[in-house]
Amino acid sequence: NMQIENPNLMLEGMPNYRTGVDGLRVSNTSKGGISFASSTTQNGIHMITVVLGVDAIDGDPYARFVATSSLMNYVVRTY
Repeated sequence: NMQIENPNLMLEGMPNYRTGVDGLRVSNTSKGGISFASSTTQNGIHMITVVLGVDAIDGDPYARFVATSSLMNYVVRTY
């Protein structure tokens, strides 16, 4: 069996799973910092979210996914 690892922790079966998230890009670069771009459709709204420079907040290595989920919640509530 070959195991494939995926750093997108918002996909099904991952610690920060959120229904509808279908991926995009997880990165850590010197210019962009710890970043995450995601794609989802929620309540009929297709959105692409990008968070840049999200350092581990209070030692939380999942901060970029928590920030993304908060951004998605804001969009769904507001629009």
